[in-house]
Amino acid sequence: MINNILSFSYLRRIRVQEFPEVINGMIRIVEAHDPDTLLISGPYNRLVTLQAQLPLLNKRVMAHPLTQVLDTQRSRRKQLIEAVFLQVRAGKRSGDTAVSAAVASFEPVVRSFFADYSRMNQKVIYQSVSDFLAKLKNDAPLSQNAQTLGVTPFVDELNLLQQSIESNVTTRRGDWYPDRSIDKQVVKTSVTEAFRQMLSAIELAAVEHPELAYTALINELNEFFEPYQALIRSRMTRSKTSALNTKTAGVSSTTSTAAS
Repeated sequence: MINNILSFSYLRRIRVQEFPEVINGMIRIVEAHDPDTLLISGPYNRLVTLQAQLPLLNKRVMAHPLTQVLDTQRSRRKQLIEAVFLQVRAGKRSGDTAVSAAVASFEPVVRSFFADYSRMNQKVIYQSVSDFLAKLKNDAPLSQNAQTLGVTPFVDELNLLQQSIESNVTTRRGDWYPDRSIDKQVVKTSVTEAFRQMLSAIELAAVEHPELAYTALINELNEFFEPYQALIRSRMTRSKTSALNTKTAGVSSTTSTAAS
């Protein structure tokens, strides 16, 4: 009687970083037993074709080079907006009539654009800054108030910074950056399906063609898979134990609180 291959349900729990060695090991074993002779060359060839994707599972996805630049620029943009608010607050304390009048006109405008700045996402911040700069450019009295308050240097830098951010975002979006396109789960899913089909093909062929020698192949695969199955069982046991300990600790804490 021919043995079955170890439960595939366990093997599906193999971690991403361990997956390539399992697939490569299986391919090596099946190849040694001549898949053409055993009538399993179709599933075998499909798995071999997908083997080229396995290095992607251990590939570290790198950020675009401009991402760090943009992070720095956005931090500086935040500092400039905060500097504008600080300058307005300083104007309130100046006691100068002209400055006080400038504050009365300028502050509501600034707050209308940036009152919720800390809760804005980057897209909203970008639009708010653009709208604020456009209003200053097209509103001469407002621009004069900004100058009276000493805000103009911050606004000028903010304007240049905004242009640079826009340019960098456009460049980053337009670049095809291979590392960012890697979806490890998609790769693992496609290889896993080919892996499952390979195992099923071996077991089915063994039933349909008892005259061929499948026992040695299945035994060698089981010997290869067994350590991984044991490893997965161990992880599952530790996970259950950890969950049970957490639950027990929670009950104990609740009981102690009630008793006190």
